[in-house]
Amino acid sequence: MIAGTFVRALPSWVLWLALAALVAASAGWGYTRGLSAEREARDDLVAAFAQFRAEVAAQGRQAQARTEAEITRQETINAQTHTAYGVVVDRLRALHAADRLRLTAGSARAGGSAVPADAPTASRADAAAADAGPDPGGDAATEAPGSLTERCQAATLQCVWLQHWIDEQAAAVP
Repeated sequence: MIAGTFVRALPSWVLWLALAALVAASAGWGYTRGLSAEREARDDLVAAFAQFRAEVAAQGRQAQARTEAEITRQETINAQTHTAYGVVVDRLRALHAADRLRLTAGSARAGGSAVPADAPTASRADAAAADAGPDPGGDAATEAPGSLTERCQAATLQCVWLQHWIDEQAAAVP
């Protein structure tokens, strides 16, 4: 009752001012609560993003390590295959050189044919030579000059080692 009498005794503008102050205080309290809720949500998002960045960085380091290991493995396979192929080609060339020397020394024996017969000539001017064989092409021809048999052996070795290299490279692919 006393409050009611007191309120009636105040001018109306004070009543409106008190009501506005009450509304402003209520809005301010709601605004600060909203700010703190937004700040908490933002902090949660920042923490989640930081965790995500850390996980991505760790996965990136693991992927980089796997990539470097795979590159090292492939370089090792390449070097081993290159070395083994070089040894085999050198051995093949040495065998052919020894075989050519043996044939040359064997034909100089007494009683042997002194001069081999000439190869048959082509029937026309634009015809292929009688014993030249097809153009070997590729690296085998430049690496192993010589007879058709020697070039075929070199090309076969090249194919065998290429298959070996492919098998080695594909062996670790999941």
